[in-house]
Amino acid sequence: MKKFLLLLLTIASVQLVAQEVARTIVVEHFTNSRCGICSSRNPGFYNNLNSQEGILHISFHPSSPYPNCVLHQVNPGENNDRTTYNGVFGGTPRLVIQGEAISASTNYGNASIFEPYQNQTTPISITIEQHKPAGEMTIRATITAETDNEIGMAKLFLGAAEAVVMYNAPNGEDEHYDVFRRTFNGEPTGADIAVPATAGESVIIDATIMPEEDWVVDELFTVAILQDADSRAVIQSAASDPADNSPITNTQELNTLEASIYPNPVSDLLTIQLADQGEATFVLRDGTGRNLLNGVFQQQTQVDMERLPAGTYWLEITTADAQAVRKVVK
Repeated sequence: MKKFLLLLLTIASVQLVAQEVARTIVVEHFTNSRCGICSSRNPGFYNNLNSQEGILHISFHPSSPYPNCVLHQVNPGENNDRTTYNGVFGGTPRLVIQGEAISASTNYGNASIFEPYQNQTTPISITIEQHKPAGEMTIRATITAETDNEIGMAKLFLGAAEAVVMYNAPNGEDEHYDVFRRTFNGEPTGADIAVPATAGESVIIDATIMPEEDWVVDELFTVAILQDADSRAVIQSAASDPADNSPITNTQELNTLEASIYPNPVSDLLTIQLADQGEATFVLRDGTGRNLLNGVFQQQTQVDMERLPAGTYWLEITTADAQAVRKVVK
């Protein structure tokens, strides 16, 4: 009986640990510094946003309807690409909440616009660390599976934004909030990522950008948006605090494994080559995150992929203190 009770307690404790977490709401705001309609509607939206708790916000400045918007011209390509990706190119202001475009006729000042997205959970958590030494901005985004899931491939947007930009715009707005500056990965529509499928597993992304001279570095922060690759529905999002300028934990130890793989694309045998001779493990996953092949090796090994169908795979290589993730194409 005691053994049985111990087993029940063990199962219960596992269930308490492995559970979904709150899904953070993110609002993508498409506006323009020469848009008179924006200057009349944005205050109501910001009042609404500021009355909520825990909602992330980032603003983009597309070329339509005014391509000479100064905040657009800082990064025209990525501002336009993100707008087009969300299907709202052509007019401002527009909102996209949790990947869903909100009608232009909606009252953005009404708190009900957030209600459909509240009190939701997700199996994925995201944490962001950032460090801003002189002349650069370095971040680490960690995507963790809190519970087992079958999400598979997703899109990860990683962007730097400036909390407040002071600019006396032609439309009368002089303070511009959470202004998008640049992506860390050069992918305004999101980079492909294999979401960790097993509770406790994580994917770590390290990235660095060089701020422009007119950016206020103390106001810079990072926004991460993980989205379904097809529907654009937000799986999870996170943002750092502009005041965070702490050294990133173990920057020299995590996710910096020197590893090469070849040939890639591969038809049969994939070679993994490491710089050091310590023991390492590899895991090959398909697009759904399912483990296909794994093994233990030292310095070099070959992975037999001959029987696997053509497609895209993800290879995780891990040592005692470092990790590398590689995309493999067959």
